[in-house]
Amino acid sequence: MSTAQRVLFILILVSGIFSVKAQSSIDEQLDSLNKEEIRVESEIQKTSILLRTLKAQLNKIQNVKKTVSLTTEKNSFTINATLRMESIVWDTPDEISHSKVGKVKFKQKVMLIGYSRGYFLIEKPNGYLSQVALNQTSDILDLLKTLESDEKEKEKNQLREEKNKQKENREKILVAKFGYADAQKIIKKWYWIGMTSKMAEESLGPPEDINSTVGSWGEHEQWVYSNGLYLYFENGLLKSYQK
Repeated sequence: MSTAQRVLFILILVSGIFSVKAQSSIDEQLDSLNKEEIRVESEIQKTSILLRTLKAQLNKIQNVKKTVSLTTEKNSFTINATLRMESIVWDTPDEISHSKVGKVKFKQKVMLIGYSRGYFLIEKPNGYLSQVALNQTSDILDLLKTLESDEKEKEKNQLREEKNKQKENREKILVAKFGYADAQKIIKKWYWIGMTSKMAEESLGPPEDINSTVGSWGEHEQWVYSNGLYLYFENGLLKSYQK
């Protein structure tokens, strides 16, 4: 073999060795990256599970902390009570979505600190306990009467507020449609000569019957109400009335 042939052979051999090493290096890198990807995905799954668990615990704590009961001095209370039966303590008085936070035993003593919809809020464990699980002492019965009375008063106030809001909203709508002066008449359920048929319907409600006549002068309508009132409109304006 000549010198040139030996040099060429050595170059080919060296080139092959480097090629094998390069391929080996790429495979090692891919293998390493695949392992790292698997490890990261595993960590993400663990973190996701931990996050869901923490959120669930946080929701329970927040629900327990929300005392739907009585925050005013008049309605706040603390009463010692005794269990008439073993019972579960819940995170909320909502029977559809509540979760168990603890259990109390027969004859166990608990401190009542709040009330909502048939459940007392207790301390240790913090949560809601059905009122039927408690011995109905005179203190508890008197408290329930007071709470029931307060709840009824609260409902009346809420209804009153809702009605006031509805009146305010209706007044705004009427003022926007007919102006302030006519809106006040409509609110008082008045009727007057010159009012439109739309004003009459807003003020008195729809009539029991409408008798219409159309002629060369236009359209004539007689509105009949159950209380004996008759309104007579010509082309949409009240011209006369009878009662």
